[in-house]
Order: sequence, then structure tokens, then C-alpha cells
Amino acid sequence: MAEKRIIMKQEWHNLLFLHWPVPISLICNQIPKQLELDTYNNKAWIGIIPFQMKKLRPSYAFPIPKISNFTEINLRTYVKDKYNRKGVWFFSLDTQNSFGNWIAKTFFHLNYRYAKTSFLSDTEERNTCKFKLPNTKHPTQIFSWQHTQDSLIPSKKPESLDFFLTERYRLYSFNKEKNILLTGTLTHEPYKLNRPKLINYSTDLFSSNAINHTNNYPESVLACRSVKVSIFPIERVN
Repeated sequence: MAEKRIIMKQEWHNLLFLHWPVPISLICNQIPKQLELDTYNNKAWIGIIPFQMKKLRPSYAFPIPKISNFTEINLRTYVKDKYNRKGVWFFSLDTQNSFGNWIAKTFFHLNYRYAKTSFLSDTEERNTCKFKLPNTKHPTQIFSWQHTQDSLIPSKKPESLDFFLTERYRLYSFNKEKNILLTGTLTHEPYKLNRPKLINYSTDLFSSNAINHTNNYPESVLACRSVKVSIFPIERVN
């Protein structure tokens, strides 16, 4: 079998992973019928992940600052296909990068949305991500956290919740016009995670995706300073 070619490279910086367990019935109707929810302790999980995208570019090109660097925040859950391949399903991905959003929606069929975003970091590794969806009732959402000393690498504990929530190298999307399930893979070094100090967070992303979930404190709070990522072509799930 021929080795897959890398089509895109990017870096993810200052990632925050906030996760909540939810009943399977809450979100099972919001994923394609070709997928089923991947569970941990018999519960589905939803995550809010803000981070800085940097140096996004085709594998053969140099990054262009105004296009390649931006703030992204996504809402996701975990799924598997009929081949038992585990991956990520994105309810939404919000950025201020209109051109990048168009590419991702058109060619990868991912639910990217335009949002006004900003990201600030200071010398003490405190990070603040702000974003607002235009033309909605939702106010500006703020996420603030402070990195702590790296404390774990989840790849050493594949049975752990940390591993389940973060070490994901496959995504799924859906072409509604053709009724086709798509999948793509990526690769990066295992996350060097820390358990950050969470200062501010919001759960308005749930309601903006028609998910009726409470504003409880997240059960899992993790962070990572950075990771370099390679992306492979997206393909149809037959």
C-alpha cells in the first residue's frame, strides 16, 4: 500500500481542553447515522477547545501570516465508524479567518463558522481567548487559563480519560449534498499535557449548537503549550 502524502502542515499553540460527560441520548441524533458515539465509562463526552492556529499552509508552501495564523475554538465529541476507527466529530469550528473557513467548508465539509476572535498571552503563561458569534444573542465568550508545569503524557496511559479525550488522529465530516461520510487523518507527537489553572470559561457554545447542557464546571481540564501537525488527504468512508 502506498504511503499517504502529507497535504498540509500547521502548528497548534496554547490549547485548552475542557470536557463534560453527557448522556448518549443528548447528542446521538446530531451525528451522521454512519457513525456511533465513542464512550468512556458508558458516557459520551463533549469538549470545548480554544487554541492558536499557526503556520497553516500546504505542505509545499510557506505560511502567509494573515491567512496562516488565527484563533480557533471548536466544540466536539468522539465517534467511531463501522470499521471501529475512532475519531472526532466537530459540531462547530469558529474562527475569524473567512478564507480558511471557506476552504475547510468547501473541500473538507467541516462546520466552520465566522466569529470575532482574539487571543492574548503574557510572560506568566496566562492565556485569554475571546470570541463572539455575530448576529446572535450570545455575548462575547471568554476563556482564561494559566499553564502549569508539564505533568503527564497520556500516550503512556492509553486506558486513561486523558488519553481518550486528547489522543485523536482521525476526524469525520459529512457531505450533505451527496450523503457521503468523509474521514481524514493527521499526525503529531503525543501531547505534553498539563493541568492548568482555569480562570474563566463559557458554555454558550452548547446552545449555539442546539445542545441543551448545563453550565457545570468541566470534569476534565487539560492544556498543552504547542504541537506540530501534519495533515493527510480526506477520503470517503465506503
